Amino acid sequence: MTWVSLAELSERLSFPEATPYAQLHESPERLIVVSASFDSALMLDYRGRDEPLVLHCPDLTRSETCVDLAAADIFLEALRQRANPLSNDSLPIADRRLTPRVAAMGTFWMPGATAVGATDDTLAEVAERFGAEMPQGFVPLLKAHNGGRVRFRFAPPLAGSRNPLTGPQPDRRNPEWVDVFPGGVWPVEDWIGFSEFRRRHDVARDQEPREDLMPEMRSEPDVEERLIVIGADGPAAITLLDLSTGSFRKSTGLSRADYSSETDQYRLAVAPMTIHHCTHGAFMCLRARMDEIE
Repeated sequence: MTWVSLAELSERLSFPEATPYAQLHESPERLIVVSASFDSALMLDYRGRDEPLVLHCPDLTRSETCVDLAAADIFLEALRQRANPLSNDSLPIADRRLTPRVAAMGTFWMPGATAVGATDDTLAEVAERFGAEMPQGFVPLLKAHNGGRVRFRFAPPLAGSRNPLTGPQPDRRNPEWVDVFPGGVWPVEDWIGFSEFRRRHDVARDQEPREDLMPEMRSEPDVEERLIVIGADGPAAITLLDLSTGSFRKSTGLSRADYSSETDQYRLAVAPMTIHHCTHGAFMCLRARMDEIE
């Protein structure tokens, strides 16, 4: 099939007692139809730009239904094959815009993030302050944007069961996912230890984090000083970065914890996940909510 513009496609079709597609879309000559079926189409949108966006229109008779699927190069990187094309996925992909399996500021940060990156000196100072190396998956992202709102950030909440070796487990069957970054990511110079965060807000002063927030930690001394708050929605919901090593810990962990005034403690809302999952967008763990991704 030869690709045609929406204007040309509209001319080829008859619209008895209906408005032609070309009259319903701005600059239809710059919308290139890649595939179409009945009133739906996948198009390349060249309107006002040289590099096209991928545009999906489930109903060409209603231009407001069209969904921007990001730039063509990002969209192509985002496509992935099923492990077994003959079987259904046990965990269907919730977001139509799949994330590339690469850490990239174009898919990690929301549009409008402050385009000022952290310097090597700043990153080194933070690493020295916490006595641990910065997560390598975060470094290129922080060098591009030193904090901001995260695009792919919703993860399964905790299930009722706990694995004794790996701690609390996410419940991927739950339709209501939890925002891992409720306050975005702070600039790295604003990151503070969990103990200092509790002192500043005068909450959970007597909580033992190993037991509830760091289920894989058993051996490392001064482990609490490696549990870092990197973003928060006030004291009620915080994003934790676990830079500690030892016991079963194999890689940097990241989680969300919520504060309970009844118990004066923080409890995990999203189980610790690897930083690899977060920096690689929706791959395996994180997804975007369609009403907030724009």
